[in-house]
Amino acid sequence: MKDKIKFDTRTFVIFWLIGIGIWLSAQVVFMGIGLASTALAIIGTSFIFAVALSPPVNRLAKILPSKSRVLSTAIAYIAVMTLLGLIVFLVIPPIVEQTVVFIQNIPKLVDSAVNQSAWLTDLIHHYNLQGEVNNILDSIKNSATHFASGIGPILVASVGNFFSVLTAFILILVLTFLMLVEGPLWLR
Repeated sequence: MKDKIKFDTRTFVIFWLIGIGIWLSAQVVFMGIGLASTALAIIGTSFIFAVALSPPVNRLAKILPSKSRVLSTAIAYIAVMTLLGLIVFLVIPPIVEQTVVFIQNIPKLVDSAVNQSAWLTDLIHHYNLQGEVNNILDSIKNSATHFASGIGPILVASVGNFFSVLTAFILILVLTFLMLVEGPLWLR
């Protein structure tokens, strides 16, 4: 015996409208996540910093005579910003300087490597590969020189990125400060 299942038109339309609605909702959510990813990253980073700074801020708040959480957060901020400033001013400039020097010296390093390797030179001459090797070496030298000369425009083009990173950094600092000051109240 065969049973037939019958759907009325209203049920059929409702089924498809619900399916389309779920699909559209998922599209909106995923598009919204893509648009909100920067904001979520800023909030998440602030939360991580607040969790990391919470124990020192709690200790400072207990030690201070006024037991002020705002003052202890400010002291912790000054200590962390001083440490970060020292790292930035002591570590980053030598790294940048040495990277630029290395990039400028790539052609000399390639020439030195070729001249010091006698067996490689013999192999190149034995198989008559000097023309191809010269083309490859010239290409490497030109690429390194082009890259070194193009650093200036790259730096100029990244000024906009610098300001967006600076804005995000300031937002992270403010949100972390607020989370540290208001966090205990939120947890209660």
